[in-house]
Amino acid sequence: MIAWNFFDKDSVIKGFEALYNVNREQLCAVVNSLKESENPTADFLNTFPLELDVISIEDVYLHCKHITTTIDNLSSFEKYGFLTLNKMFKYKTPLNDFLNDNDIFVDLENKTLTYCGKTLYIVESDEECKECFYNSSCKHLKSIFSDNEPLSYRDMACSFREAIKCYRSKIYDDNGEIEVHLSGSYDDVHEYSTVKYYPEILYTIERMINQLFNEKISLTSKWRELANGKYYCMDFDVNINQFEYITKIPRFEFSWYIPFLDYCKNCYSALDEVNANFLGNLFLIYYGLEVLIGNVFVLYGQLYPDVFISKDDIKITEFNV
Repeated sequence: MIAWNFFDKDSVIKGFEALYNVNREQLCAVVNSLKESENPTADFLNTFPLELDVISIEDVYLHCKHITTTIDNLSSFEKYGFLTLNKMFKYKTPLNDFLNDNDIFVDLENKTLTYCGKTLYIVESDEECKECFYNSSCKHLKSIFSDNEPLSYRDMACSFREAIKCYRSKIYDDNGEIEVHLSGSYDDVHEYSTVKYYPEILYTIERMINQLFNEKISLTSKWRELANGKYYCMDFDVNINQFEYITKIPRFEFSWYIPFLDYCKNCYSALDEVNANFLGNLFLIYYGLEVLIGNVFVLYGQLYPDVFISKDDIKITEFNV
């Protein structure tokens, strides 16, 4: 296992030593010369020519931080482990119980959310509504521009379809995946969004219900009261191949990668031909050099929905809000 912790400079140095066979003295000397560079990654590779497509990243693990709250003193975490958002809706968890206590029921398989007996059908952007939320014929089939507007127009024009977009995106487009911090200052991690007060999905559901039912429910404040001013930071390591947008999908503009094809053992005529090693190594070198140069940056990661993280591999630290 080769651990890369972008929150810790020494860990990054050890990562370079283990993966790229560059000793600490050589690395530090080169890093000093890169502080004014417009492209540190290219200059590094000019100094230490590497075969990016054959240096295996299979044993590389990235250090993650995740902020969360609880209203059950972590008992459900001890029972189920670290769950994705969607799995929280499938098990008897504090989140699910809390929503049910507020007369909200989520059915992932049937793509519905029921509030006070009224069922919302969470349709995709390219899917016709199962029934009109407003109990009428669709008012957006026609417009001043056309007598037969496409779904793409109705998805923007209809207030119901507009209201469900954020919820639909989190639950179905992103599959409720676990999001983590891979780099950033203390404030970048601990002050991110609302997560140290309540789960983001509660704000999403609260906002959707308030928009559609013209009510003022306050799920977020209720949860915050139950959390008793406590929140938790989870620290754990995850294999680099278990992240989206690192080893399968380029994070940067395609043009940025093209010059680095010269640092491959094999010949590639297009970027879609490269392997995970190529993308993963460039990710590590780029952000690793940023750490060593002294730049503080925010970096997020998104885990694939089937990734399992054992509770025994997680360090949990309690904080006061």
